[in-house]
Amino acid sequence: MRPKKSAFKLAQRGERHLLHGNSEVSNFYGISESGFSNSRPPPYLLRFDKCNDIIAYTNEVDSECLKQIKNLAMLDIIKGHVTILPDVHLGKGIIIGSVFLTKDFIIPNGVGVDIGCGVLCVKINKLKKKNLREHIINNIYKKIKRNVPLSFDSHEKEVFDAKKVLDGLVAKYASRNMAHIMTPRHLKQMGTLGGGNHFIEIAYDASDGGEEALSGNQSGETHQNDAPHSYTSEQNHSPESDIYILIHSGSRNIGKRTAEFYDELASQESKVKRNDLAYLDLKKEQGQNYLKDMQLCLEYAKCNRIYMMKIIERIIYEEVNCTLDWQSVINIHHNFCNQELVTYVHSGEVKREYMYVTRKGATSSKKNQLGVIPGNMKVGSYIVRGKGNKLSYSSCSHGCGRVLSRTHAKKIINQTDFVNIMRGVRCDTNARIRDEAPQAYKNLGQVLRNQDSLVHVVRRLLPLINVKGE
Repeated sequence: MRPKKSAFKLAQRGERHLLHGNSEVSNFYGISESGFSNSRPPPYLLRFDKCNDIIAYTNEVDSECLKQIKNLAMLDIIKGHVTILPDVHLGKGIIIGSVFLTKDFIIPNGVGVDIGCGVLCVKINKLKKKNLREHIINNIYKKIKRNVPLSFDSHEKEVFDAKKVLDGLVAKYASRNMAHIMTPRHLKQMGTLGGGNHFIEIAYDASDGGEEALSGNQSGETHQNDAPHSYTSEQNHSPESDIYILIHSGSRNIGKRTAEFYDELASQESKVKRNDLAYLDLKKEQGQNYLKDMQLCLEYAKCNRIYMMKIIERIIYEEVNCTLDWQSVINIHHNFCNQELVTYVHSGEVKREYMYVTRKGATSSKKNQLGVIPGNMKVGSYIVRGKGNKLSYSSCSHGCGRVLSRTHAKKIINQTDFVNIMRGVRCDTNARIRDEAPQAYKNLGQVLRNQDSLVHVVRRLLPLINVKGE
């Protein structure tokens, strides 16, 4: 199913105009007119009354998303333009797939309840696609599900050196508020996946040659329902393909409790309702406390993914006698806030200074920085290399983005279609996770083409195994 007709296009109809006046600003944007054009690719400069400028890397945004984007861009504490990435979709009070700047304030809900959610990707040493026979794939799949707690489950006791590590994180980062946030459960959740769109994948390198620009990697328009079958002419299915493990997860319950705790404080301080755009003053104690506790959650999320990877490494060694190439690790967040040196426009003047960059469902893509952009559970993921694009505040999409809400997906996606489309991947296709079916997501190829100016493709990874919670 295609997204609804773009509300941006409707809103901008008749409002497109050439940019006049400040040539410095025009040169910075590199865009000669505002609005959309069928004759040029993204990014698009969008301007609305009483809003900060918006730089969008897609023109497929429905009316509800547009409302959330404008609400964010109208907020007085936002500096510079708001960047909207091509995987943009509706969030709880704030748009997912956005990047924005603040100087003296922070929006806890802008980071969200899964602080530090991200992807860990590691190559398996000396393992090739030809080595993964069907019975080995089945064994690995079953052992992962047996040894890595999914959904709301936790380990019976802490794994590896989790207690020592968590104690160290608390000593280094925690504010006094953590005494009200942390529970014993959080130690046992280190090394657990969670549910929703979180996943563990065993994937093979389907890249067709070396690193290329995204615009050269894919060809042809495809309907969303055809997305899992879209790129066969470009893929390498060699039995000599390398094998990778990917884990998408975050800070589990400690991130949720931290986010909710500070969203309540922000609501009281800013007089803005909860689960919206309530903010904290960074010149005050609670604003600084949020930064400390957010950092703790970011490190917790990284460690959580590493512990799961260590569990899976044991399984891989048992089955194929291979270890992991820990030198090739990518472990990157896509829900976080970080102080960075950025260039932006304020009151008609181009400025360059340190600001707080909030990435809500967005990945850092500084020049030459490696990242991972997952698709859906059939089409796999891309390893990418950042271009350090100033307009996106050195950011790219964190995935391909939903085109159907979870509720709507379960209503309209046929269970048989879900099962059929997932043939060839060892995975769970029960009706309880049908909201994660490939049909619920945007076309990954188009999402990548729209951000050709933000990242290079390094590797295309296609799944052999996909593990999800419910």
